Amino acid sequence: MSTVSKGKGYEREMRRALLDHGFPARRTPRSGATAWAKGDIEFLPAAVRSGMWSAEEYSKRDDLWRQFDWDTETRISRPDIRRVECKRRKVPSWLKDCLEHDVVCLREDRGETVVVMKLDTWLELMK
Repeated sequence: MSTVSKGKGYEREMRRALLDHGFPARRTPRSGATAWAKGDIEFLPAAVRSGMWSAEEYSKRDDLWRQFDWDTETRISRPDIRRVECKRRKVPSWLKDCLEHDVVCLREDRGETVVVMKLDTWLELMK
């Protein structure tokens, strides 16, 4: 399997996980390789959507996505859409050891803190 199909397959898997947990989600055009769309997946958090449709129906309705889409003139993305970057890599053994906890926080010296957690934990927190 090529690296490209492996990456797209993982993006689809992550989109499906978001849909299954009730989050309208779609893959980003060209995996975010544009100046105006970043990340591999876009989704709407629970606080944003109206609840009138299922996540699957919501994701297919272009008219609803346009409400939350980019301003095409300024190319500034809306803050209410969340973006996910998907990387399929081997998890280092030191990190696997830490994943017995709910959340792992990492930071370089004078850097920003990054939070790592299992997918199910993150999906529950996002609801």
